[in-house]
Amino acid sequence: MLLPHATAVTVPPSATPVSLAEIKDYLKVQHDEDDADLAALLKAATGIVERMAGLYLMPQTVEISFSELCGDRVELPVWPIRAVSSVQYADADGATQTWDSGDYQTWLAHRPPLIAPAYGEPWPTTRAGLMRAAWVTCTVGYANAAAVPEEAKDPVRRIVAHAYANKGDGKDPTGELGVPPAAVRFIEYLRQDFYR
Repeated sequence: MLLPHATAVTVPPSATPVSLAEIKDYLKVQHDEDDADLAALLKAATGIVERMAGLYLMPQTVEISFSELCGDRVELPVWPIRAVSSVQYADADGATQTWDSGDYQTWLAHRPPLIAPAYGEPWPTTRAGLMRAAWVTCTVGYANAAAVPEEAKDPVRRIVAHAYANKGDGKDPTGELGVPPAAVRFIEYLRQDFYR
């Protein structure tokens, strides 16, 4: 069951899936004058692909907040998850508690990833009426840039190439955010809801 939730990055990635050297080779740029601009474009393009595709590319930590935990299982609306670090909640008195990892189970290879109480265990009792009554901290993203699928790197390169070639001209025939059609097709493929 997908419950109302909010997701926040608490530890951002330290790198992009396509390196500065790789994008310069892709663009056939042989000088260093635009390195800062290209690095900024790589970061922006990675964020665009992640938001449009609904996935995280590089290792980072996210916190998913819920107003309650209920039902037989709860969907974790992020992909891919490498590990659940902790499940915390506000107890009936409003104090922060950490749910013992032996009291819950996860199925992180499932899409969407799932969390549920362990066999015979109930969900923890949270303080009623709180908008943020429970939160799950996860490490997400692929293990490193080499592990990011090529079909996720390609739209990053295409978005950077388009932005680099069209900087400051005020024209954008591709639509909102300047995402080239070929990049959009790759992103649509990434959005497909199937097991990987």
